[in-house]
Amino acid sequence: RPQLYCPDRRLWEASERVAVVFGMMDALVLSSLRVPVITTSGGSNSFNPAWLDLWRKHVIILPDKSGDDKSAMDLAASIGWRGKVVRLPYPDGISDPADFAKVGKKKELATILAGVM
Repeated sequence: RPQLYCPDRRLWEASERVAVVFGMMDALVLSSLRVPVITTSGGSNSFNPAWLDLWRKHVIILPDKSGDDKSAMDLAASIGWRGKVVRLPYPDGISDPADFAKVGKKKELATILAGVM
Protein backbone atom coordinates (compact mmCIF):
# COMPACT_ATOMS: atom_id res chain seq x y z
CA ARG A 1 0.00 0.00 0.00
CA PRO A 2 1.29 3.48 -0.81
CA GLN A 3 2.62 5.44 2.13
CA LEU A 4 3.36 9.10 2.76
CA TYR A 5 7.09 9.78 2.83
CA CYS A 6 8.58 12.92 4.40
CA PRO A 7 12.40 13.13 4.48
CA ASP A 8 12.45 15.89 7.13
CA ARG A 9 9.29 16.11 9.20
CA ARG A 10 10.58 18.97 11.39
CA LEU A 11 11.24 21.13 8.34
CA TRP A 12 7.81 20.20 6.95
CA GLU A 13 6.01 21.09 10.17
CA ALA A 14 7.87 24.40 10.61
CA SER A 15 7.14 25.69 7.10
CA GLU A 16 4.17 27.65 5.78
CA ARG A 17 4.65 26.46 2.20
CA VAL A 18 5.44 22.88 1.38
CA ALA A 19 6.15 20.89 -1.77
CA VAL A 20 4.72 17.66 -3.08
CA VAL A 21 6.68 15.66 -5.65
CA PHE A 22 5.99 12.27 -7.19
CA GLY A 23 9.15 10.30 -6.50
CA MET A 24 11.43 9.31 -3.65
CA MET A 25 14.60 10.59 -5.31
CA ASP A 26 12.90 13.89 -6.14
CA ALA A 27 11.91 14.26 -2.47
CA LEU A 28 15.44 13.50 -1.29
CA VAL A 29 16.97 16.05 -3.66
CA LEU A 30 14.55 18.77 -2.55
CA SER A 31 15.09 17.88 1.10
CA SER A 32 18.86 18.17 0.62
CA LEU A 33 18.19 21.75 -0.53
CA ARG A 34 16.22 22.35 2.69
CA VAL A 35 12.87 22.46 0.87
CA PRO A 36 10.01 21.01 2.94
CA VAL A 37 8.71 18.14 0.83
CA ILE A 38 6.63 14.98 0.86
CA THR A 39 5.89 12.27 -1.66
CA THR A 40 4.14 8.94 -1.96
CA SER A 41 5.84 5.58 -2.06
CA GLY A 42 3.48 4.42 -4.79
CA GLY A 43 3.83 6.84 -7.70
CA SER A 44 1.88 9.90 -8.81
CA ASN A 45 -1.54 8.28 -9.02
CA SER A 46 -1.36 6.99 -5.47
CA PHE A 47 -1.04 10.26 -3.53
CA ASN A 48 -3.89 10.39 -1.02
CA PRO A 49 -5.11 13.99 -0.45
CA ALA A 50 -6.28 12.97 3.04
CA TRP A 51 -2.60 12.80 4.03
CA LEU A 52 -2.62 16.61 3.93
CA ASP A 53 -5.67 17.03 6.18
CA LEU A 54 -3.57 17.53 9.32
CA TRP A 55 -1.73 20.52 7.88
CA ARG A 56 -3.29 23.79 6.72
CA LYS A 57 -0.40 24.96 4.60
CA HIS A 58 0.04 26.15 1.04
CA VAL A 59 0.97 23.09 -0.99
CA ILE A 60 3.11 23.56 -4.08
CA ILE A 61 2.80 20.51 -6.33
CA LEU A 62 5.80 20.01 -8.62
CA PRO A 63 5.05 17.51 -11.40
CA ASP A 64 7.76 15.94 -13.52
CA LYS A 65 8.29 17.23 -17.05
CA SER A 66 5.91 14.65 -18.45
CA GLY A 67 3.38 12.27 -17.06
CA ASP A 68 2.32 13.79 -13.72
CA ASP A 69 0.22 16.79 -14.84
CA LYS A 70 -3.17 15.11 -14.43
CA SER A 71 -2.26 13.71 -11.01
CA ALA A 72 -0.92 17.12 -9.96
CA MET A 73 -4.04 18.97 -11.13
CA ASP A 74 -6.33 16.41 -9.49
CA LEU A 75 -4.45 16.71 -6.20
CA ALA A 76 -4.57 20.51 -6.30
CA ALA A 77 -8.31 20.46 -6.99
CA SER A 78 -8.94 18.02 -4.16
CA ILE A 79 -7.25 20.21 -1.53
CA GLY A 80 -8.85 23.47 -2.64
CA TRP A 81 -7.30 26.85 -1.79
CA ARG A 82 -4.11 25.24 -0.47
CA GLY A 83 -3.06 23.54 -3.69
CA LYS A 84 -1.11 25.05 -6.55
CA VAL A 85 0.59 23.26 -9.42
CA VAL A 86 3.92 24.74 -10.51
CA ARG A 87 5.64 23.38 -13.60
CA LEU A 88 9.37 23.83 -13.23
CA PRO A 89 11.32 25.05 -16.29
CA TYR A 90 13.09 21.80 -17.09
CA PRO A 91 16.08 22.21 -19.42
CA ASP A 92 16.72 19.66 -22.17
CA GLY A 93 17.74 16.31 -20.74
CA ILE A 94 16.14 16.98 -17.33
CA SER A 95 12.70 15.60 -16.60
CA ASP A 96 12.37 15.77 -12.81
CA PRO A 97 14.03 17.36 -9.77
CA ALA A 98 16.33 14.38 -9.25
CA ASP A 99 17.77 14.84 -12.74
CA PHE A 100 19.11 18.27 -11.75
CA ALA A 101 21.29 16.51 -9.17
CA LYS A 102 22.32 13.76 -11.61
CA VAL A 103 23.75 16.29 -14.05
CA GLY A 104 25.35 18.53 -11.43
CA LYS A 105 22.78 21.34 -11.61
CA LYS A 106 21.49 21.28 -8.06
CA LYS A 107 22.40 24.93 -7.60
CA GLU A 108 20.20 25.88 -10.57
CA LEU A 109 17.34 23.90 -9.06
CA ALA A 110 17.80 25.72 -5.75
CA THR A 111 17.56 29.06 -7.55
CA ILE A 112 14.37 28.00 -9.36
CA LEU A 113 12.81 26.72 -6.14
CA ALA A 114 13.66 29.93 -4.29
CA GLY A 115 11.33 31.73 -6.70
CA VAL A 116 8.60 29.13 -6.27
CA MET A 117 8.65 28.40 -2.55
